[in-house]
Amino acid sequence: MLAQSKSSEASSVRNCLAGDKHPKFIGQSARECFPEIWHIIGPYIEEALRWLADASEAAGLAKAMVPSSQTNGESDDMSAHHPASRSTPRILLAVAEGDMRQYVQRLLTSSYEVVPVADGEAALAAACQNPPDLVLTDVMMPRLDGLGLLRRLRSEPHTRAIPVIMLSARAGEEAQVEGLEAGADDYLIKPFSARELLARVQNLVMVKRMRDALQRELASHDEDLSHLTQELITSRQTLQRSAAAQQRSERRWRHRGAARGPGRP
Repeated sequence: MLAQSKSSEASSVRNCLAGDKHPKFIGQSARECFPEIWHIIGPYIEEALRWLADASEAAGLAKAMVPSSQTNGESDDMSAHHPASRSTPRILLAVAEGDMRQYVQRLLTSSYEVVPVADGEAALAAACQNPPDLVLTDVMMPRLDGLGLLRRLRSEPHTRAIPVIMLSARAGEEAQVEGLEAGADDYLIKPFSARELLARVQNLVMVKRMRDALQRELASHDEDLSHLTQELITSRQTLQRSAAAQQRSERRWRHRGAARGPGRP
């Protein structure tokens, strides 16, 4: 009897939440149907709805923020991985919580190539193997937390310049200062909006790309300068050899003139 009662109550909850046209619930919201349990389940439902709204908003926002030449038309199916073009910025996403990791990946995947990992050690290995354009990491992670990952990245020459955004539930100036002092480029407090996340990611990725382009330009100028310096050195050596040959020739003529004696042709 108790089992039937619980089954009936569960069915009623499903009907109410799904909007079924049951006579008992017509015109009523879930909050009105079950006020005694709404204070428990309400925050979770509202958070899920907010995530869905953010994801829908982010899809359009991300397409507007990234040039069409860089979009790949990737599916939102988290199990489908389409190869991104070489011009697509790559983001290493390190978040232990599966739902949060999938949510953030869904926000970013239409505009970026996202590499998701569940702990700091995996993130460090992925970054060292193939440095990304940006690391988006949670502070709390198993094996190696976000601050530890940040310190390890900053200690390696080939990962030192990668921008890092820290995600944390710890609010307040002290927590942000701790992350920034450890070397983070930005610090985002949960819960955050999709618009804020995408804007901060885009800003740091653009700065990284511009810095990389400048470094390539400087490297090209250094190479050109090196070639010019080598040409100048070669020209100087040629002039020195020519001057030495001229001096030897003049000494031979003076020696011949002295051997003939004065007055001799």
